[in-house]
Amino acid sequence: MHACLTVFEDEGAPEYLSTAELVERLRDLPGQAEGRWSYVGLTPLRLGLLLSGYGVQPRKPRKPRAADGSCYRAYRRADLLAARPNCSC
Repeated sequence: MHACLTVFEDEGAPEYLSTAELVERLRDLPGQAEGRWSYVGLTPLRLGLLLSGYGVQPRKPRKPRAADGSCYRAYRRADLLAARPNCSC
């Protein structure tokens, strides 16, 4: 949870970050995500499993769209902030 929020802050605190971008940035971290998976082995599915325990789900943001015009799944910073008090990490 906190690592995800750190990535958001490092990116200038955008409203959304795509799942792919968030996973890519988290994979650069040393250590393990909640003691379950090493960050380097993190996948979109694993991130989803970790965050779903806090009620955080990826969304389809209205804006921005991917460069090719397609929709993508993304995590919303406000959802992570709202779930932070429930995090034991």
